[in-house]
Amino acid sequence: MLAAEDQRVGVAEHIGMLEVVRIGDLDFPGLMGVADFARSGMSWQAAHGLYMAQPAIDFPGFTLLATVEPDRYPKQFAEIFDISD
Repeated sequence: MLAAEDQRVGVAEHIGMLEVVRIGDLDFPGLMGVADFARSGMSWQAAHGLYMAQPAIDFPGFTLLATVEPDRYPKQFAEIFDISD
């Protein structure tokens, strides 16, 4: 969401108020997961989004990753929702 806010001021506040949006904490294990994706050559922003879309205990399936740059993410690791139009 930080990357989205960087591109469009106010979007983080708007998205954060939506009840259907999960805002996950990035703890140390999460940081290491983001680092694993980032080592493959993607930006930290893409790596963070991809990590957050992974299945978790409270969300056993892939979480939908909404983005204006869908080609930035490998499709096998997340369900991508293109919001560029």
